[in-house]
Amino acid sequence: MLQQINQTHVKNPVQWDSRSLTVVCVSAYYEGKTMGVVPDQAINYSDQVIVCDDGSRDDTAKITRRNGAIVVKNPSNTGKRKALQTCFRYTDRISSDIMVMMDVDVQYIPDDIPRLSPPGVMKQIDD
Repeated sequence: MLQQINQTHVKNPVQWDSRSLTVVCVSAYYEGKTMGVVPDQAINYSDQVIVCDDGSRDDTAKITRRNGAIVVKNPSNTGKRKALQTCFRYTDRISSDIMVMMDVDVQYIPDDIPRLSPPGVMKQIDD
């Protein structure tokens, strides 16, 4: 079962259309020291966070799982494109409707995910 959206720590909580399965995909390579922020925040706006550990030999996968994300692992470093393709194959298997790609380096802020959604997929909850 996919994790439910945790809206208790969200600045601008959103309510997703219950018919849409939303996942956040992240590629990671030796990101054990920086992995926590994106999965911790992105789960607030998605049903699941999927991280492709692209051949890391550090604790990237272990830390990612501890933060509640699903880890798919490439046996060796294949590059960002192939790592994201691994994520795409996984999202096909779970029949996701909406996929958001993010980077571990917080180049994109998870709080911005609601701005990416097409109209009608989510609505802002009034304070």
